[in-house]
Amino acid sequence: LYEVDPNTLEVKRRVYLGRRVSQMAFTQDASRLWVESTKGIHILDGKTLELLETRDKIERMAVVPGLDRLVVYQRRRPSGLQVLDMKTGETLRAVPVESRSTPVAFALSPDGSKVALLHGRAKLESETKVARADVPKELRGAARNEFMQRGDGYGQRLVLFDMGSGEIVRDTTSWFATSSGAHRLFWRGEELLVVTYDNQNARFDAKGEATYFELGNSYNYAHFASPDGRVVWSGGLAKGTLTPAEGAAVPLELPAPGGFPEYYKAFSLANDGTAFAGTTAFRVARFDAKGQLVKVAPIY
Repeated sequence: LYEVDPNTLEVKRRVYLGRRVSQMAFTQDASRLWVESTKGIHILDGKTLELLETRDKIERMAVVPGLDRLVVYQRRRPSGLQVLDMKTGETLRAVPVESRSTPVAFALSPDGSKVALLHGRAKLESETKVARADVPKELRGAARNEFMQRGDGYGQRLVLFDMGSGEIVRDTTSWFATSSGAHRLFWRGEELLVVTYDNQNARFDAKGEATYFELGNSYNYAHFASPDGRVVWSGGLAKGTLTPAEGAAVPLELPAPGGFPEYYKAFSLANDGTAFAGTTAFRVARFDAKGQLVKVAPIY
C-alpha cells in the first residue's frame, strides 16, 4: 500500500500487505481502511495502516460513499450478502443468495434502504435467438451490439431487497446480458447503472426496464461513479472518459509514457468531485471535477 499526498502525489509511506489489492475504502473519519484482496477483506487502522483483522470468507465488497456502510459477498456457507458497519465491522443485515447463482455485482442505495443484486448471464427461454448472419448489415457500433444482445437468447436477473425487512421488492430478468467480467452497479436516484469491462452497459429504470449504452472507451478496465451516479469515470487503453448524465462526455487526457501502452486501472473520487486514477504504468493522476488533468506522477 502506498500513502500518497493528494496534492503533490508524493509517496509518504509504503506498507507491505502481502496480498494483491483489488480496491480500498476509508471510513468517513479515516479511522479505518477496508481493503479487498485476492485473499479476503482486511481491516487496517486508518492512521498507522496496521492490520487489525482479516476476514478470509468474504470475497468482494461494494462501498456506499458517505454512509460508512459496505456490502460484501460471502460464497462459503452461510452464503449471501452482508451489509457491514465500516467503523465497527458489525453485520447490520444479512441477505441470503441462492447457492446455484453467484452474483456478478451488488450495490447498496445511497440512503441504505435497498440493496441491488445482479446475477450472472443465463439462458432466457422467452427470447428468440437471432443468428449472427441475420443481423442487419447496416447496423454499426452500439446499435449493432444492442440488437445482438436482444437476440442472443440470454438475460440477466436484477433483484432488489428492502433493507428494513430483508424481503425482495423487485425481481426482473432483462434481455440485457453480457458474459464480460468486472460488472459494477451504480445507483442514480431510483435507476441503476450496470457498467462492464466489455463496455456493453445498461441503465435500469424503476420498473427494471433496460436501456443500452456505451461509454467513450473501447473497454472499461476501470470504472467508477459519483455517489449520486450522475457522473461516470471510465478508462481503457490510453483513453479515459468522464460521462455526465446530461451533456457531452469529456476525454481524460494523460501524457503518454514511453514504452508499453498504459491502461487505466482504477478510479477513486473525493467529496468535491476530484478524481484520482491509477494506471498500469505505475502512475497516479489527479483530475478536477470537470475532467481536466491537474497532475500526474509515478508511484514507486
